[in-house]
Amino acid sequence: MLDITERKVLRKAYSSTKALDNLTTLCDTYGGRFAGSKENRESAEYILGLYEENGFNDPHLESFRFMGCEVGESSLKIKDHTTRLKTLTLPMTPSGSVEGELVPVENMGDVDLDGKIILGSNRLPLRECARRQTRGMHCT
Repeated sequence: MLDITERKVLRKAYSSTKALDNLTTLCDTYGGRFAGSKENRESAEYILGLYEENGFNDPHLESFRFMGCEVGESSLKIKDHTTRLKTLTLPMTPSGSVEGELVPVENMGDVDLDGKIILGSNRLPLRECARRQTRGMHCT
């Protein structure tokens, strides 16, 4: 059984749009926020401001070292076509080129992905793609 304070907190949480508003701000204003990026730092400062506004005791940011990467431009060119599709380079992806059969995939199922380049939605599980030896993926 919840006490009166717990019920008030839950009522406020379920009726407020603040969490969605903050998520929308993070996504629309700060974009991808890869670790170590300017957007990551700015979004951390935004969240710190929320802690301060809500009276948290001594909120602060702490720096730390990590192995990072720079995300550059990437694209997918279909052989013998002039079209290039913009792609998202995931952190720790090595630079270079790959060739392979382009396979449209809606779900992982039992599709043979060994050496293939996947054309699919961003809902495909990355770990499973890596485990099944895909050469790359383009998400729509």
